[in-house]
Amino acid sequence: MAKRTLAILGACGGIGQALVNDSLAQGYDVIALDLPASFKRQALDSAVHCLDVDATSHTSLKRAADSIKASHGIIDGFVNLCGFADEDADLVGRDETSWRAILDVNLNAAFFSTEALAPLIKPGGSIVQMGSDLGLVPRPGYGPYAVSKAGISMLTRQLAIELAPDIRVNCVSSTAVDTAFLRGGTGKATDDEPLRFDVAAYEQQTPLKRIAKATDISGPILFLLSDAAAYMTGQTLHVNGGRFMAV
Repeated sequence: MAKRTLAILGACGGIGQALVNDSLAQGYDVIALDLPASFKRQALDSAVHCLDVDATSHTSLKRAADSIKASHGIIDGFVNLCGFADEDADLVGRDETSWRAILDVNLNAAFFSTEALAPLIKPGGSIVQMGSDLGLVPRPGYGPYAVSKAGISMLTRQLAIELAPDIRVNCVSSTAVDTAFLRGGTGKATDDEPLRFDVAAYEQQTPLKRIAKATDISGPILFLLSDAAAYMTGQTLHVNGGRFMAV
């Protein structure tokens, strides 16, 4: 049986690293896409095929897609994990540069990467986008991030309609995950630095009484990529420890 091939954008982040490792364990041939600086900071398994890419650049993503086509031909799946949240600030009055940067890394990268890689996905393949429950349940200080992640959910549904029946498109939406992202982002902080919010209070408000780990997210992603989810498309799967049950 031929190996399945999976491309992961944002592979060097906390969730990305977990997904890379779990995908390898499930027998995937993994193609990791991330910034050159990210690959220098985070060494991935030697079995992983690494490609430098700027997810905010349509040209860079097209170049990466051409490289994948040359080396692998077609792929079975694609996961977009790109995400960025700036410092807490109100939506109105926020700096224009911050607004544009967050939408570029979150929403624009999701569209550009899918547009570049979808033609390489074989019939029966799957795409998974990374959302956030903040896209449905707003929280002060995260306006641009929330708006961009709400856009991811609609992008997922739109792509699911347009790419059916050949390619399934779904979204995993999570609450807080204990990675460097909550400390300012991979490359800006490390996993041993303290989180920027009250973890104890957060866990008390969560039915499962803990914050999510990266592997709590990689598992549902792999489920959506698998044949076990063959009749699922256009769906947003909420992974939040029961924190939000009405979304």
